[in-house]
Amino acid sequence: MKATKTAPLNYVYVLRKGSNDKPKRVFLCKNNKEFQNSCKGFLKDNEAIGKIWTKHGRLVKEISRVHAGATLELEIVDENSLVHQSIPQDNLKNIKKYRGASKMFTVVEDEKENEEPENIMEGAIKFDFTSDPTNPANKKQEKVEATKKKSIIKKASEINLEQALKKYTYSPTKLSRVTIDDVSSGSNSMMSTLSQWNTLGVDYQSIFNAFPQKEKDEIQNIFNRENEHANYWVRGVERLAFEEFGVDTRFIQFLPDIIDHIKMKGMSANTRVLSKYIYHTFNLFIYGPNKSGRTTMLYLACVEAAKTLGIANEWKDNLFLPIDARKIIDEKPDATNMYHSLVSKACNAIAAEFPIYARSASEVSEYLTKLPNLHPEKLFLNDTCLDPEFRKELKKKITDILEGMSESFSSNDNQFLAESIWSVPQLLTDAFGIKKLVYVMDNLEASDVTFIFSEETNATFLSEIVLLALASNQYITTIGDQKRFSPLCIPFTSNGPNILSISQVITTYDIIDEYSFLSRAIVVNTTGNLPIKIDIPMLGGIPAYVFKFQRVGELLDVAERCGDDEEQKVEALAEIDDIVSDLLNIVFPDQKFIIEKVQLSSSMGF
Repeated sequence: MKATKTAPLNYVYVLRKGSNDKPKRVFLCKNNKEFQNSCKGFLKDNEAIGKIWTKHGRLVKEISRVHAGATLELEIVDENSLVHQSIPQDNLKNIKKYRGASKMFTVVEDEKENEEPENIMEGAIKFDFTSDPTNPANKKQEKVEATKKKSIIKKASEINLEQALKKYTYSPTKLSRVTIDDVSSGSNSMMSTLSQWNTLGVDYQSIFNAFPQKEKDEIQNIFNRENEHANYWVRGVERLAFEEFGVDTRFIQFLPDIIDHIKMKGMSANTRVLSKYIYHTFNLFIYGPNKSGRTTMLYLACVEAAKTLGIANEWKDNLFLPIDARKIIDEKPDATNMYHSLVSKACNAIAAEFPIYARSASEVSEYLTKLPNLHPEKLFLNDTCLDPEFRKELKKKITDILEGMSESFSSNDNQFLAESIWSVPQLLTDAFGIKKLVYVMDNLEASDVTFIFSEETNATFLSEIVLLALASNQYITTIGDQKRFSPLCIPFTSNGPNILSISQVITTYDIIDEYSFLSRAIVVNTTGNLPIKIDIPMLGGIPAYVFKFQRVGELLDVAERCGDDEEQKVEALAEIDDIVSDLLNIVFPDQKFIIEKVQLSSSMGF
C-alpha cells in the first residue's frame, strides 16, 4: 500500500530512474520548481519518477512505479553543485544516518492491479531504506526511538549556548568550538572536546551516547579523517617532487646550527629530518607562496601538490590572531622582547587556528626569534632550499624592525613605536606566506559579533564558523588619524572569549568556484539592537565593503566590486543573496533584515 503523501519540507528526495545495469538514484533536492527546472538534462521529467519526503524524522516512501528488488543508490545534491557530501541541518537533523555517504537500499514494488512489472531483479524484495513504515512490527520500536531522539534534541535545543559559554574559562590550549549543532551534525571536533564542555552544565557525552551505534561510528570516522588530513599534502609533495624532478623530498639534511636551532629530539649533524615537519616550516612559511618569483624545487612541488589535492588556498585570506599590541607596549618595554613576544604569540595563534600545523608553527616561532643572531649563510645546507637573497632580505627586515623599536623606546615616541610594531605583521605575511592580514577598523560597535570563516579548503576547518563577540573597545589601537581593531587580536570578555561555532551553516553558505573572488569574513550582531553587518572583502587589494542586514533580499549594487562585467555582477548579486538568505534564516530564523551598503574606512592588508 502506498504511503500517504505528506507536506514536503525545504528539501525532498527525488528518485531518478536508472538503466537495468546501473543503480537507480535518489537525490536530495531543494523543493521548489525553480530549482527543479534548473536541473534539466540531469533530472528530466521522465526520470524523476518519485519522491520521498521526511516526516517527523522518518522517511516516508512515495514511489509511482519502482519494481520489486530494484537496487537504488542514495546521493545528495544541492542547488549549487548537484552533488554534496552532507545533508543541510535545517529541518533535517533527524536524518543524520545518511549524512555524508552513499547508501545502497532496496524498495518494494508499488503494487498496481493487472500490471506486470518489467525487468524484475531477483533478490531482496523488501523496503529497507530505514524501516518499512507499513510494517506494524516496526511501528512500536520506531515510536520509542523517535521519542528518545526528540527528547535528546529538545533538551539540547533548550540550552542557551551564548549564556553557557560565558561560564567557560578561557585557555589557549583548551579553546574549543563544540556546540549542540556539532553534536547533532556529527562534528569532527566533537570527540576530542566533549569532556571540556561538561563545565557548561551540558552532558554532551550522554547525548552522544544516546545516538545509535551506526551514527556514533560515522561520527568517529569523520574524526579519524581529520587526523588523516595531516598527511595528504605531505604525500602529494613527496610524490610530485619525485615524479617531476626525480628528487626524494622525504628527507632534507641541515647544518648543525639549524639542527640545534630547531631542537628536534635526537638530532645530530648528519640527521635527516622528515619533510612533513620541515616543508611547511621553511618553504611555505618562510619562503611563502607569495614569493612566486623565486623558485625552489621543494616549493614548486608543494604548490603543485596543493593544486592537485585541491587545497591550494590552505591559509585563509583574512587571518585574525590573538595579539594586543597595546598590552605589549605596556608589558614589554624592550624592543627585542617585544619582537619575540609578537612572533611567539602570532605563531601560537596560528597553531591554535590550524592544529595540524602546530609543530611547524612552533619551529617557525623559534626560527624567527633566533634569526637576528643567526648567520644567514648558515640557514641551509643546500642553497636550493631557500633563495639566498630572500634570507638576507628577511634578516634585514627583522633588523630594521628591532632598530625602529629601540629608537622609539629611547625617544619615547609612541607613534614611531606603534608603526614599528605594525611592521611585524608584514614580516609575518612574508615569513608565513599569508596572503593578507586584514585591518578591521571603524564602523564596528563594541557589541558586534564577528563570523570568521576558516579559508582552508580542508573540510575539517570549512565546517567551522566562529562567532567572536567584541565586548569592549580596549583592543582598538590608534595609529595616525585612524582607529584600528588589531588584525592580531581576538577580543574577549572578563569571563573569557564569547566564541560560538555554528557548523551547520556551512552546508548552505558555500561560495562556488566562479565566485572565489569573495572572501568569507562576516560581521554580525546578535543583540537585535544594532544593525547586522556582513563584510565581504574583495581579494587582490580592492576596497572592502560592509553590508548592514536588517532584511534579507535587498542586496544593493556591487558594481564597484565586480568591475564592468555586468553579467558577473548579476550572478554575484543572486549568489550572495541566496547564500546570505540561507545563512541568516538558519542562524536567526525569527528576524527580518534590510540591507544597506557602507564602505569601510580601512584599506585591505598592509
